[in-house]
Amino acid sequence: MMSEWIIRILIVLLACAGIVLYHFNPDTVSVVLWHGASLQLRLALVIICSFLTGALIVGCFLFLLRLRMRIQKKRLTRLLETAKNHQELLASARAHLALGDAEQARSMLAKVLRDEPDNVVALIQLAETHRQEGKLLEALKILEQARLEQKPNGELLLLAARINSELGNHTAAHDNAALLLGIMPDNRYALQYAANSADGLERYDQALGYLHRLRRATRGDEEESILQQIAGLETRAALKKYAADSAQKKNALNEVLRRHRDYAPALAELARLAAAEADLNSACKLWSRAYIAGGEAANLSNIAVSCLKANNPQQAIKTVENAIQTRAAAGKSTAYGQVLLAELYLQLEMVKEAEAEIPNIKPESKELETAIEVIRARISDKLGRHKEAFTATLNQLSRFSLAGTGVEFASALRPPEHPERRIEGFELKTEITPPRGLSGQ
Repeated sequence: MMSEWIIRILIVLLACAGIVLYHFNPDTVSVVLWHGASLQLRLALVIICSFLTGALIVGCFLFLLRLRMRIQKKRLTRLLETAKNHQELLASARAHLALGDAEQARSMLAKVLRDEPDNVVALIQLAETHRQEGKLLEALKILEQARLEQKPNGELLLLAARINSELGNHTAAHDNAALLLGIMPDNRYALQYAANSADGLERYDQALGYLHRLRRATRGDEEESILQQIAGLETRAALKKYAADSAQKKNALNEVLRRHRDYAPALAELARLAAAEADLNSACKLWSRAYIAGGEAANLSNIAVSCLKANNPQQAIKTVENAIQTRAAAGKSTAYGQVLLAELYLQLEMVKEAEAEIPNIKPESKELETAIEVIRARISDKLGRHKEAFTATLNQLSRFSLAGTGVEFASALRPPEHPERRIEGFELKTEITPPRGLSGQ
């Protein structure tokens, strides 16, 4: 309302100014229209027409400017609405990815990429859908194309490093991690992938450098895990460097243990060296320490193998029992070791001792439950309780959904290959692969 009154007042003032100007300027001037043609007009009228022409030009300019601003505003509003819709689609796609629904996530990402073919976030998520479905090469192709067309993107490089690691392309994974570290030098995930890829390439010194940087950026419980990785790298570096020199290898492993006390894989390697030198007592002590520290039942198996080869079953039993008791006293899990001890009793025909050991085992997985059921059936069979053994076997068969041909059952009970080397000569009938110790992998 106020602006309308201001406009009216301005119009009245301009009209009054025009009348005054016209009245007090009666002189005429010659206005040339074109060559040879002119027009005699009062000076006041020329001034007024010039003013009105300028006002008209300014008004047209302001009108066009306002029209342009309205068009830009509409375009910006449309872009904001599209961006909002895309953000909602990307959030929904990420949620579906988290739930493992790659197909639904891909349909939402297709809508985003239809409007924005170079949307790097959508491309990264699209690559992740392929990765979840195991199409690693297709995922990598999308990421490489996006990386070439876009500025360096941390999330893109991180996913590329992960996929290349899963493919075993350690060189490419290391390159991706190095590019990411160029953008974010202290990114913990990039440092971890860089260390893992350098380890895969057997560049142990370089991998150790990355891990030490990672350790400086880490605090709390995660630091212990990094220290275990460092110990694993140092152990593997020593084994590679002194592969043909047992004495130097032993010194290097002792150096690792000086920095990382009771690191189980280093202890196990020293035990193997002692066993190779026929130093049974030292080997058993080292394997016992390795089991107590890391819980790898393969170390107890090696004790049993060595002692049985030396025709000393009592030492085998005593050493294995002491190691299990020591680890249990420290409040650590001993279930895998107890299963192996029960199997050792059965191998030595100490059936009553095996039967007494079974109730003390607290199974931590279906794998252990399987082993315990099989050992219990074998104990019943050895004690002449054939009906009980048959029932236990039927219970075991019922655990397998495909147990109809017998092939699946035999496959399920086949002992898996243990990741660590073993001394030959002692094969458990029911060998359980324990959880792998922290070795930096």
